[in-house]
Amino acid sequence: NDTLPQLVTNRYNLGLFLGDGVVDIPAQGNDPSCNNTEVCNLQRVCDFLTTQQPANRSSMERLGALARKQQQGDNNCMRIDWNQTLVELSNATINPDGDNWRSWLWQTCTEFGYYQTCPAESDCPFGRGYHTIDMDYNLCHVVFSLNARKVVNNIQATTTYYHYHHASRILS
Repeated sequence: NDTLPQLVTNRYNLGLFLGDGVVDIPAQGNDPSCNNTEVCNLQRVCDFLTTQQPANRSSMERLGALARKQQQGDNNCMRIDWNQTLVELSNATINPDGDNWRSWLWQTCTEFGYYQTCPAESDCPFGRGYHTIDMDYNLCHVVFSLNARKVVNNIQATTTYYHYHHASRILS
């Protein structure tokens, strides 16, 4: 398979795959009324993993089944391409049928800096050491022409404005 070497040799592709998760855990957009797939909110993901799978399946097999279920509209394939992700996020056209998280990305780059990294030495629930802060800075730079220094300054300005002096500027 030609794509496997590209996946493992491109650090950002590897981070996209292992660092951001093979399955979607919709914690931020947890819409209880979602109807686009059977596993589109936290309750449905939990039910799928705990009650809709045979008891003799391993945790890995259950996650694999969840990934297949979530990707069923895409022929059971998950596209892992950092450069294509940048192209898609750089498109400012709103897609009424798509996942429009570009506006959230704008807020993280210009105000909040809510970046969910997973350091190698941590015990976070994602692939440790793969999604690094430079990936988020790269998104801000390519998609909005904001360098890392500007992002940090934007976050500091928001922190000062809202008097969040005890909050972390970058969550990891």
